[in-house]
Amino acid sequence: MYKAIICFDLDGTLLDERERIRKPDMEILQNNRDYLFVPATGRSYESVKRLFHQNQLFVGQKLPLPLITMNGAVAFAPQEEMVVEFLFTAAEKQQIRSVIEKNQHISFLMQGHDNSYLLWPNEFGLGCLNRYDLHYTLDPMPESFEFFKVMCFCGEPDVLHSFVNSVKELPVEKAYGTPFIYEFTPPGVNKGRALTALAESMNVSHLPIFAAGDGGNDVETFRVAKRSFAPKGSLPFVLDAADEVIEPDGVGLLSQMIERSMN
Repeated sequence: MYKAIICFDLDGTLLDERERIRKPDMEILQNNRDYLFVPATGRSYESVKRLFHQNQLFVGQKLPLPLITMNGAVAFAPQEEMVVEFLFTAAEKQQIRSVIEKNQHISFLMQGHDNSYLLWPNEFGLGCLNRYDLHYTLDPMPESFEFFKVMCFCGEPDVLHSFVNSVKELPVEKAYGTPFIYEFTPPGVNKGRALTALAESMNVSHLPIFAAGDGGNDVETFRVAKRSFAPKGSLPFVLDAADEVIEPDGVGLLSQMIERSMN
């Protein structure tokens, strides 16, 4: 029987500045069975799996952890069973395409199940895709392509801020991933909603939730958590939204979350 749900972002939270999982957290993920650990990320499922393998975790097996990907558009129960999926409607997709056509100075990654299309590629966007190990094609995107997340890349925060202001009326869920990445998911879809749906599907919705993250896309997990944490260096409004600021370097992230869950 689990004592609590421990939900955490990956980039900037579980991962250190070299994008490695800290040794104390590795040991906990491999050996601790008292808590239900739920990574919640903007990455795709395949990117997360490659990340774990690069850190020598869960190699040669299906992921034993539940997982929230694409900022909540998709969620998996343990053993890679998909239990949550949210897609854009045809009308929403058309509005997004219109925005993209008008903003060719920004790179857009259209993410679906089996493929992702990069529109208006530039050096900064390609660098981000390489950093986060996101696969893509430069082929023309079919009109019928079903996507459930859009990533917007811009290396100039002021330019991205202007773009963000210009899409305020776009009727989709919107959040900053980093100061250089803005993201769209279907209306009402976010990590917090996916976490709630995932917990219900696994019959663990009675458990207290403890959540950690550094980006704007993590704040919705804070809203469903008993207590929330933001690592030092998080975006300012994320630090304000969290109950507590923590420093993962040294003892790691998860041991601190577990300790506070017992208080």
